[in-house]
Amino acid sequence: GIKGLLNTALAPLVGARADRTGARKKLLLVSLAILVLPFAAIEVAVWYTGPDSATAVWAFTGVDALLGLSSVAMSICFAAVPERLGGSHASLTAAFSLCNFTLSSGIGIGAVLGALGDFNNCGRWGLATVSTSVIIAILLDPGNTGSNTQARTPVSSAEIGSIPGRNAIALLKGNVTLALLTVVVFLDFLAEQMLVSLLLLYLESQFHIGRMQLGCQLLCVGLSASLSLLVVVPLLQPVCGDLKLMQLGMVANIVSIGLFAFIWEPWQAFLPPVGCILSFAVFPTANSLAANAVPRNQGAMAQGLVSGSRTLAEGLSPVVFGWLFQIAGGSRLPGWPFLVGAACVAVALAVSCRINQPRLAADAGEVSGGRCSALLGTNIAIVPKSSR
Repeated sequence: GIKGLLNTALAPLVGARADRTGARKKLLLVSLAILVLPFAAIEVAVWYTGPDSATAVWAFTGVDALLGLSSVAMSICFAAVPERLGGSHASLTAAFSLCNFTLSSGIGIGAVLGALGDFNNCGRWGLATVSTSVIIAILLDPGNTGSNTQARTPVSSAEIGSIPGRNAIALLKGNVTLALLTVVVFLDFLAEQMLVSLLLLYLESQFHIGRMQLGCQLLCVGLSASLSLLVVVPLLQPVCGDLKLMQLGMVANIVSIGLFAFIWEPWQAFLPPVGCILSFAVFPTANSLAANAVPRNQGAMAQGLVSGSRTLAEGLSPVVFGWLFQIAGGSRLPGWPFLVGAACVAVALAVSCRINQPRLAADAGEVSGGRCSALLGTNIAIVPKSSR
């Protein structure tokens, strides 16, 4: 919970600073360097207390809660996508889909390695992985290449003073689309993270299934998610558009999560993950809609708000739904918390119906709706909505 709250608060603030100063590469490197510390804490604890010590676990947990600012780096990376690509909605969504695929793959592979390996070795693997990320960030330099140079021009101090929405709260108040997107992402990921953190524990407790079936369950979800992000989303986005595709993904998510409540045999657990083929469309389309809802010089702050809401749900979901599953343990329908998760997605779907599809904003002067003119505090021409 502490980690989620810190990420929620810091991701948009660091994103706003990156937008104002243009120092995205430096901020990205600092955020990645900070991620080294939780894994370094494991090594220090093992060195002082010896292997197989609970001190290493608590050292990692405590430092990670305070300094595991993963959504900060994620928001800066996601903000670089529209700057490098520009182009159409389809290419932007496909790029965000690829980013979400790599993010999900890293989380999944890390979880598997952590479960199969020794915790004492996690520190070394973590240090090596984060160090590799730092080297890649240095080489790629997400803030200094690409064709859209106007979008990356830092905002001057005079312009900063004239922008009433320079902080995250003002941006949310002045941009209805972005505010609704943060709510949608939070509610949808609240249910998604419940599956990630508690589904396997539920299946093991209810059906006493072995590691082989648990591994097959993870494989089924992973394959469906990969197919969704790499194939289905790029194919359907030109047909449906971002908003309708996001809503279609939430409909599939409602059905797939709700079905887990009515599983009575172990083999039935393989049926609901089929919905992941569509449900993983929610996050890349939300990133694309957020990118197009603000001018480019506020892109990092917008992605920080979306990433922060996602990380907040990641921190709260195991606590809330873990408590619900404890209550449901002795009931006739022990899986009813899945219905609560499906209801969260249903509320997110209802909220999304109030979102208007924004037009692609090419630079700071082209904004995706009338409310953004007040947000910028300047007289700019408003681009009319496309007739899609």
